[in-house]
Amino acid sequence: MITLSGAVKRWTGNGTATAFPHNLKRSGLSCNAGYFEIRVDNEVITSGATLTDIALVFSSAPADGAVIELWRTAELEPYEKERFPVSYGAPTETRDDIGRVLDNWGNKRGGTFWYFGMSFELAPQETVDAMTQLVAAGPTTEYPMILLWDDGREYEVVFADKAAEDRCKFDESFRDLDSGERLYKGVVALLDINKIEN
Repeated sequence: MITLSGAVKRWTGNGTATAFPHNLKRSGLSCNAGYFEIRVDNEVITSGATLTDIALVFSSAPADGAVIELWRTAELEPYEKERFPVSYGAPTETRDDIGRVLDNWGNKRGGTFWYFGMSFELAPQETVDAMTQLVAAGPTTEYPMILLWDDGREYEVVFADKAAEDRCKFDESFRDLDSGERLYKGVVALLDINKIEN
């Protein structure tokens, strides 16, 4: 099992607001509270907050300047998966939150980084919803996602953004004749920006 976690929404507290609106349920995407984790200043909140279809509501206002995040985890079971080493100077790039290209290699000279490719033949709706919400959030080098690879290694990652390659695409679907469940075919491509030392 591979997991990918990241913030799908982010707000800043002002010391008085208790409700933070979102549009996560748009286009029929799941907004089941059980799929999300609420964090304030990177601390997981387990009480005093409720997620509805339209807002995250706190029983008391988060502090002025507090970073409020709604995290989602995708449990990934790809049909095929590969972890490619990428050396310093490779053309792989990411984009920051205002669209500038960042090469990510300047402070890691001589290092080796990982590029993760996964393909899915029968991904369930929950996986596709989670990935759609993570893509829409646009993880950046400042706010990356956390990838737990199947060998237990953790990485801070962003979606790969290479020429002629889609970072995450589920473009075919099938309906299981026995269960009626819709299943998807697609690809996910991720780039390591920092290995988390355990």
